[in-house]
Amino acid sequence: MSWGTPFDRAASFDSAVAQAAGRFSALESSYDPVSRRQLDPTGLATGWRCLEVGGGSASLDDWLGERVGPRGEVTVTELEPRRAASRHRPDHVRLLRHDIVRDPLPGQDYDLVHARLVLLHLPERLEVLEKLVAALRPGGWLVLEEFDCGWTPVLAAPDASSACSTGSTQR
Repeated sequence: MSWGTPFDRAASFDSAVAQAAGRFSALESSYDPVSRRQLDPTGLATGWRCLEVGGGSASLDDWLGERVGPRGEVTVTELEPRRAASRHRPDHVRLLRHDIVRDPLPGQDYDLVHARLVLLHLPERLEVLEKLVAALRPGGWLVLEEFDCGWTPVLAAPDASSACSTGSTQR
């Protein structure tokens, strides 16, 4: 990107571009240990049904698959799953091409729904959040790992209403 070129938000977060492999690798090495620590307190155990939304190259699928065992199920979704498709995975761990905004969820009654650095890219984040909550079984866990961008100005929002929806909310 040169100084005279407008910022292309779509291309900068596109999972299909050549730079995505390096971006996924850096994110996974930095955040997978953090994600595992965030998921541990849920009680993740044998037999659980898990949905990993926006799984990138599916770096957490091995760990989730080990935790739930063959009696459990892990579904990893990704808009562009080419990089993740090359990984070997057991039968109880599946990878799906999936658009969290447009496509229906691949199941219901999950014990755990996890998404890391997904919602902050979506103007439709509130609608997606409703879908994720609705996919949980009663007592299920929704674990979202997102950057808190509420303190910084929105520089690349696609429109004014999207810029307004990124503010922080506290209950």
